[in-house]
Amino acid sequence: MQRQQIEQADAVFTRLVEAAPQFADGTSARRCATSAKTDAGSIADCREVLARNPNHFGALSAKRLCRLAVSAFREAADLFRRTLAVHPHLESGRANLGTAVNGW
Repeated sequence: MQRQQIEQADAVFTRLVEAAPQFADGTSARRCATSAKTDAGSIADCREVLARNPNHFGALSAKRLCRLAVSAFREAADLFRRTLAVHPHLESGRANLGTAVNGW
């Protein structure tokens, strides 16, 4: 991914997910690659990661920003609250929660 070879990174992480589907960080890494291609793919991977680990900070962060970007303010606000429960000192989370709440 550092080389901006997104398609190759996506393929590698997909093989990792297929080999070890219980490994939430593999799906989270694929989420990073797919977010460069499509928010829908990223959201799907976030759902999978959060199903395995409801407090996975990276997946919560990514999904909340994706939902905010498409003006899904209520869902984004809920995800910001969940993120703050995991990382209560995240200042950007508090600011973005305000944006989400004021957006609806």
